[in-house]
Amino acid sequence: MDFIAFADAAVPGIVIAQALGRWGNWFNNELYGRATTLPWRLEIHNLDVVTGKAERQDGHPVVLGYYQPTFLYEMIWDLLVAVVLLVLDRRRVLRRGQVLALYIMSYTLGRFWVEALREDHANHILGMRVNSWVSILVFLGGLALFWHQRHQPRSSAAAPAVDAPAADAPSADVPADADRPGSSEAAADEPVEAATRGPRHAAVDRPAEPHHLDSGHAVSSVEAAQRTDSTAAPPD
Repeated sequence: MDFIAFADAAVPGIVIAQALGRWGNWFNNELYGRATTLPWRLEIHNLDVVTGKAERQDGHPVVLGYYQPTFLYEMIWDLLVAVVLLVLDRRRVLRRGQVLALYIMSYTLGRFWVEALREDHANHILGMRVNSWVSILVFLGGLALFWHQRHQPRSSAAAPAVDAPAADAPSADVPADADRPGSSEAAADEPVEAATRGPRHAAVDRPAEPHHLDSGHAVSSVEAAQRTDSTAAPPD
């Protein structure tokens, strides 16, 4: 199976699955962004890690704060990426492997933006989160792949056609009659064999000629054969 063609067909479904998976961050009360006062802010509760539920005070869950819903941004971004990939592929503007490359670039671009909105603990390199550095490197890899595949044909699931051998064409391994060993000798021996045959054989090989009536009496086939034998026999 052609991996590039398979990847081109699979990535729209993969990015849609990633969009659905972002809702797990909401249920798990995790991976949110910075504090915000936006109308679509996310309410985060103080989670009891032992019970896995929000802590309660006076019967009400304890609110930790309101934050950027980064999982929601990433979900919307992933769905937009899927739509763009499907539209461009339908319009036949992408070459073989470029659907995969465009998915890599677009996903990592959105992930870089989402990482910039987060404030949770993470390892940093040169003042930037490790996930942001990974997004940059993978984006460059996708860009290189997109450029490399610019002259390729479109991905296709059809298998390459194989020319069937002609049924009437002679095989190269089977010699023709003129080239077979012994064929020329057999052809040359035929006139010699015919010449060495005696008159008796020649008489037998000749087709029977019609017998004429002599004075109104038919000559029997036995008499005709005897006449032929006596005429063909050589004198002693």
